[in-house]
Amino acid sequence: SYLEALDLDSTSVSVLRKLLSLYTTNRQWPEAIDIIERLVSVESDPTKQAKLTYTIGVICRDELGDSMRSVNYFDQTLELDVRNWLKAFEAIDRILTDARDWKGLERAYRTMLKRVDPMKEEDAMRPVYILLWRSLGEVYRTRLGHVQSAIAAYKMASDLDPSNEQVHLILAQLYEKQSDPVGMVKQHRELITNNPFRVESYRALFKSYLEALDLDSTSVSVLRK
Repeated sequence: SYLEALDLDSTSVSVLRKLLSLYTTNRQWPEAIDIIERLVSVESDPTKQAKLTYTIGVICRDELGDSMRSVNYFDQTLELDVRNWLKAFEAIDRILTDARDWKGLERAYRTMLKRVDPMKEEDAMRPVYILLWRSLGEVYRTRLGHVQSAIAAYKMASDLDPSNEQVHLILAQLYEKQSDPVGMVKQHRELITNNPFRVESYRALFKSYLEALDLDSTSVSVLRK
């Protein structure tokens, strides 16, 4: 009866919701998804649309066992309303990490950074923006093994949050891996600026200076500065 009513008025929200209630009660998930997609098409509020697409993503992941399909719906959710549905990105991160899809995870972070970039100065979104850069750096560092890309991402995080000791330490390690003593020294000096009693950084600076004595005078001059 409701389907016949829908044939008469395909945009009737009340009929669509009654059908959705019946389909979810009977665990008819493909039919439920079709109804929710119709609700999305008749809804004009992006935040409400986002809630609906997030619901489809959850159904695909938890009820149909189709995690990769759910990623598409979670992505639609973020396109509609990134501020209020950050948990959609958490779901994407978890799915792609579990699938060990590192290139997909890299793309997801890059896309998310573009979404958040216009809002990066907002108090609520700035920590998110910094965390995204740090997490992208970690994907490059420990998942993809792209040291130079990891350095670039962590430098962005460091510029945004200069007092973060962990970021400076990771950068120092990355520069050391790249055989870049000047970059490493700069990070340890930042660490000392934030914490004058950080003995490990003094040791690293002393070691770098000793190693530079075997190089040309220009390297020694740079390290002294």
